[in-house]
Amino acid sequence: MGRIRYGARGPLTVAGALRETALGEARVAAGQTGLKHRIDSVGVLDLSELETLAPNSLMLSSAHPLRNLDLAWLVARLAGRRVSALGVKPGRVWARLPDDLLAACDAHSLPLLVLSPGRFDAIVNPLLRAIAERQTERLHRIGELHDALTGAALGNEPMPAITAIVARALGAHVAVFDEYGALVTGTGDCAIWSPAALSYEVSAITRRSALDVDGRRYLLAPISTVGRRYGALYATGVIEDENYAHAALAQAAVVCGMQLVGRQRVEAVYRKFERQLLEELVDHSLSPDEARKHAERLRWPRGSPYLVMLVSRRGREQGGPLDVARFSLDDRSADALARALVGGTFRVRPFPRRQGLGLVVHIAREEDRTTATEAVTRRLASRCAVPGIRRQLCVGVSSMRTEITDLPEALREAMLALTTSGPLRSGQASIAYFDDLGLVRLLAAVRDVEFLATMAREALGPLGDPALPDRQDLLATMAALASHNMRLVDASGDLYFHYNTIRHRLARLRRLLGRRIEEPDGRLSLALALAALRIVAVDRPDVAAGLRSEAVSAELSSARTRRPPARRETPRAR
Repeated sequence: MGRIRYGARGPLTVAGALRETALGEARVAAGQTGLKHRIDSVGVLDLSELETLAPNSLMLSSAHPLRNLDLAWLVARLAGRRVSALGVKPGRVWARLPDDLLAACDAHSLPLLVLSPGRFDAIVNPLLRAIAERQTERLHRIGELHDALTGAALGNEPMPAITAIVARALGAHVAVFDEYGALVTGTGDCAIWSPAALSYEVSAITRRSALDVDGRRYLLAPISTVGRRYGALYATGVIEDENYAHAALAQAAVVCGMQLVGRQRVEAVYRKFERQLLEELVDHSLSPDEARKHAERLRWPRGSPYLVMLVSRRGREQGGPLDVARFSLDDRSADALARALVGGTFRVRPFPRRQGLGLVVHIAREEDRTTATEAVTRRLASRCAVPGIRRQLCVGVSSMRTEITDLPEALREAMLALTTSGPLRSGQASIAYFDDLGLVRLLAAVRDVEFLATMAREALGPLGDPALPDRQDLLATMAALASHNMRLVDASGDLYFHYNTIRHRLARLRRLLGRRIEEPDGRLSLALALAALRIVAVDRPDVAAGLRSEAVSAELSSARTRRPPARRETPRAR
């Protein structure tokens, strides 16, 4: 790596010019708060060219052309053009400086310098020489930084070495964020890079800019190419020359971009094999010994606890107990959710499923499962760019496991939590835990699916007949009523139907089921039968298909390929 020597002096300021050049003989009469203003050029004031004055310029003038002017107006115009300072020779015109000039300079923080008699050349030439020296130093610094970054790139130096080079050149702290807003590496205390605004800004910036967060100023430079953003570089600290800092960040962004692209390709290959392993495990394509061998190659932490989350999207239609497909996720949404998980607090391994996105979440023994699941869900809702995903996300969570061979059973538990939880199906909650399913959890322990199907059919009585007209609608209504303790208003909200429609269906259910629907024990048996139907639909879709009539099965199959139907309402009786 090259050594960067030119890092001591920043741009020339009014205070620096007073210390280092012939301007030091001047006296500051007003506007002391503006002594940090930067000087990029110097010239003699021409009142006819006020609108074309360059920013950061030091303007010199004698008192004679100013004697009949509105001095407050003049100072306001100069401050509006971002003039660095105004130097005046009072001469014989002003025995003392006008009060309105002093007051205006103080009000606009425009330094007013009282110059000694003599030619302006004695001031202008040293100032121009000082400005040129600093510009030359800046070019040297940029060149040396370029050489150092080129050497780092050719030597395949790691990302922390690149940020260290830039930090040393700027005399500030530097960090790299990836495209998902996750901190890749940074110098200094990690707390400097913890504000959430830094992560959110990564996806928003399109050019170099600055950001003020919690009293700290950050300079930003995007890492992007060919319209694709790969992340951003940040710098913070005492930075005297922000233009040089932006140039340095822009150069480092090129090298960091190459590193991020290479890392993404490696991670894409790794995730491909990891996803393949998880899918083969879930599909029972691997023996336990093969699963453990593959898991060791993928650095699966042996003996470490994990849980499975099944993340899906809540559709508009309630759906009946035999229909679990209303929880689904398209490929675009699944990919966006998987990308949003990169860089989170917990190690997450995503793998797609038909009902949604499966997630294996590794957690430490001392950490609570609720903390992990809520943190992952919040990250999904806040970072995914899919419109409306925050309101529609629903998550089923398994119990904790330690063996990789338990993954299929953990996925089954997450799916059961997703499809049997009443609050989740009705939209009252966004996360459902298998351990909290109560009696349904005990029912799920029965692995004889055909026995469950027979029990559910017998418990439902007439509703168990697949040939019953409108049976699916009646089952969906019964499920909604059972989850809301027979409250019609709440059930109608779940089903997106008019209150009278639910009332008419309830009357029909009463005719079919008799007093069972009114008694607590009867309603409990009906609720368990409905839960059994959902378990059957998860474990054995072929058996669940036998519980539907041919007409209902055809209608459900075609409905999955259509958009959700519009809200249906029954007209109120006149």
